[in-house]
Amino acid sequence: MANPRNTQTLEELRSALKGQSSFFVVDYQGLPANEVVKLRKELRGVGASLMVAKNTLMHKALSENGFEMRDLFHGPSALVLVGEDAVTPIKTLTEFAKKNDKGIPSGKGGVLDGEYLDAKKFDDISKLPGKQELRGMVVGVLSGKLQEFVGILEAKVEKDGGGSSSETAPADAAPVEAAPAVEAAAPEAVAVEAAPEAAAEPEATEPEATEPEAPAES
Repeated sequence: MANPRNTQTLEELRSALKGQSSFFVVDYQGLPANEVVKLRKELRGVGASLMVAKNTLMHKALSENGFEMRDLFHGPSALVLVGEDAVTPIKTLTEFAKKNDKGIPSGKGGVLDGEYLDAKKFDDISKLPGKQELRGMVVGVLSGKLQEFVGILEAKVEKDGGGSSSETAPADAAPVEAAPAVEAAAPEAVAVEAAPEAAAEPEATEPEATEPEAPAES
């Protein structure tokens, strides 16, 4: 009769590996229980998880998902499942191993985006920049290009004598007089005002009445 605990662990492995395209097998022999807990926590911080189980169960679960990796399961092994960023978890494992004299955990191999990795390739990947490092590098390059562009613009403005400010009139230049146009119109205004007075007809005066002369006597 199958051991209920093994059955449960196998189901957990099957569920965890479903749709998984990247994972690694590591050797953790000699790592104290409290260090294993610490390692789990650090891996969770970078989007990965550590699963410890019997080699036979891990091999069976992987085989059912199309990964035949029997040669990796010798001695105590653990399975590290990763997400889209597979480089950072590998670097985390490597940095963790540097903190102890035994250099564990150590990578045995695994699969990266469906491609098999051996121990050497695992070590090579650990030397690559992680996702956050790559982002920092990109930001640094873009920042440098932006500063260079700003420098070119500033040099051009200086060469042109301050840009558009050089085209404006000097502060002590005489202002343009618009007054004559206003004054020129003034006479017309006067003429219009004076026209009614000039055109006014003199008042008619009635002729003085004269008495008719009396007829001469014969």
